[in-house]
Amino acid sequence: MKKKGGKLRSKKIKEGSNKVTIPGDQLTKEAIEMIEEKRKDSKGIVNKIKTKSRRKKKIKDKIKTESVKKEGLNDFLNKPIDKKSAIFFLEIIVSLVAIVVIFFLIFSSDKKTGQETNLQKNVIPIEENQENITTDQDNEQKAESAEANKIDTTNWETYTNKYYGFQLKYPSEWNKVITERFVRGTKWTKRYQFRKKEMNENNPYLGFDVVIYDVQKVKELSGTDEFPKLKAGVHPSLISCQTLEGHLEENPDYPAEEIYIPPQDDCFDSNLFYSLTKDEYIYNVIPVYAKDFLKTDDLRAQALKDFPEFFASMASFELIDIARPKTQPAKPKTPSAPKPVSAKSIGGKLVCAKSNDKPGNSKTNKHKHLDMECCLDPDEYPNPWCSYDAKRYQKYIK
Repeated sequence: MKKKGGKLRSKKIKEGSNKVTIPGDQLTKEAIEMIEEKRKDSKGIVNKIKTKSRRKKKIKDKIKTESVKKEGLNDFLNKPIDKKSAIFFLEIIVSLVAIVVIFFLIFSSDKKTGQETNLQKNVIPIEENQENITTDQDNEQKAESAEANKIDTTNWETYTNKYYGFQLKYPSEWNKVITERFVRGTKWTKRYQFRKKEMNENNPYLGFDVVIYDVQKVKELSGTDEFPKLKAGVHPSLISCQTLEGHLEENPDYPAEEIYIPPQDDCFDSNLFYSLTKDEYIYNVIPVYAKDFLKTDDLRAQALKDFPEFFASMASFELIDIARPKTQPAKPKTPSAPKPVSAKSIGGKLVCAKSNDKPGNSKTNKHKHLDMECCLDPDEYPNPWCSYDAKRYQKYIK
């Protein structure tokens, strides 16, 4: 502040739109501080206004930028794509897909290889065990074939059954084949018995049977009488005991399958027989034992020892074409009486030639005789060659 004319002049202070007038004589230190505070407050208000203006400008710029981007994207999308660009983008997409597929295949191959390696490690013991089982079966089949080949069947009888289509050989010193016909309550259709003539006390085998079943009736092998029975205490619902898996053996020397149940089997009673199915029939060939024989031993081993004829017969067993005689219609019986001497034929029948025959007026002889005119009289027997009118001759026909 300056003095002018020896007096303190009042000072006008302008801050923004607010004006503060302070008399010169009151311009003290406190007034100056108040003025400074007012100035600071005004400056703060101005800064706030500027900050708001900057924010508004930023928002406007952002909106403008997004609008420009949107317009640019629309222009890009609406812009027509030339052929070269389309091919270029398509090649890029195909390349990416090919890369993904190649990586997937490589990963899958490595994973599968690892699984197969682990599986092979686990399967090795099973394969070795299976080889041992197969070797045992092969040895047993070779033993059967060897026993069958030891027997000379050149002079054996050949039984041929064309009605059911099978034939086989059996020892010529045995009895003639017995046919057992179907009876009510049995499952089988026919049973053919092959029996020894002479029995040995130390040999429990009587011979063998060929049992024939109609497939329409029993459906399958499990429906036949020879199908192995479950051991006592084994429940029928046990899955492992519902099939003969592992007990059906094929021998290349025999046409039929061998069903063999060893005595140590967990499910079924010991058993041994052969079975073959063709078209509508099941053929079961079973060894027949003495009544007091108990199936406790190994039936295959015992049969190889005491009944090698059974295996030799099975080696000769074969199926042939079924050939059944055609049924001929019954011929009409020819009468044994002499034909009438005078009669006429009407529709293939011999009748009385007299149109006005009156049998009641005929002369009666003492002894009856055969009618030879197809005009029956009271003293005549009817001739079987003649056809008589029922109304006229009824009371004379007896």
